[in-house]
Amino acid sequence: MIPDVKVVIAGQNHPQKPNYLEKIFESRLECFLENGAISYRGYVSDFDLKNLFYEANIIVLTNSLVAGSSASLRFASCFSRGVILPRVNEYDKLDDLTWGVLKYNFGDKNEFLEKILMVLSDYDLQSDLSRKNYNRAASAKKIFFRKHADCFEEIRKKPIYGNSVSM
Repeated sequence: MIPDVKVVIAGQNHPQKPNYLEKIFESRLECFLENGAISYRGYVSDFDLKNLFYEANIIVLTNSLVAGSSASLRFASCFSRGVILPRVNEYDKLDDLTWGVLKYNFGDKNEFLEKILMVLSDYDLQSDLSRKNYNRAASAKKIFFRKHADCFEEIRKKPIYGNSVSM
């Protein structure tokens, strides 16, 4: 059974992959087409991206190449959203125990839909994936601030001017 959901496809086709997003509509998400649950947003500006991620229950990445996709994964993490993504080399390096991700075999339409429906119909799984990504983002934030604090401390210890002044 397909839960009452709205699927939002955002982004645009890569020049080397014309009609890629349209193929996703037709080949992987036809079960959502029946009840008109799919909308296509096209390009989303950085300013509007936060709203897209904030409103989502789950983020689904569909591409076989990762260039640029890590930004989507990091956004999902920052907004505490679970992610469904393909098993491709770059993503296979992610630790499933610390990242809130579920992986599917790229090109396997049935497994792709199975993962989406699994997450949408299981609130506990959604929460678990979201919690992992929240913790991941919080950990990265702590590391970021600690490194900056350490850097400022090093700067503070060094004299502004050397021991001697030349004129």
